[in-house]
Amino acid sequence: MFFRVGLYIRRKFRQIRWRRRGVTVWGDGTNITVGTDVHFGGEVAIFGTDAVEIGDHTIIALRVIIHTSTHDKYKFPYSAIRIDKPVKIGKNVWIGTGAIILPGVTIGDNAIVGAGALVTKDVPCNSMAVGVPAVLKRI
Repeated sequence: MFFRVGLYIRRKFRQIRWRRRGVTVWGDGTNITVGTDVHFGGEVAIFGTDAVEIGDHTIIALRVIIHTSTHDKYKFPYSAIRIDKPVKIGKNVWIGTGAIILPGVTIGDNAIVGAGALVTKDVPCNSMAVGVPAVLKRI
C-alpha cells in the first residue's frame, strides 16, 4: 500500500513540475525526455502515453499539442484499441503557435513547424512544414 501511495505522490509531483513550465501532461510524465535550454510558450499539451523526446535548444510556442496515441480505424468501436506511437523532436527545432504533432512523427534537427500546422508525417532535418496537413517547404 505504501508503494502505491508513494508512486501516486511522485506522479502528482511530476505533473505539478510540468505545469510550472506551462505544460500539461496526460500520463505520468516518466516517458518524456526534455533536453537543455528548451522553451515552452505556455498552454502546451503533451499526451504522453508513449515516449516523447524533445531535443536541446528547442522552442515550443503557445498552445502546441503533442499527441502519442491514436485508435485503430478498422476496429469498431474506435475506443476498443488504443495505439501508442512515440514522438521525437530534434535539436534546435522551432514549433509555431497552435501546431499539432500527431503520433509516430519525427521532427529532424533545425526544422521549423509553422503556426497552426498539422504534422502527420516526418519532417526532415533543415526543413519547414506548414499548413493543414503540413507540407514540406525548403528553408
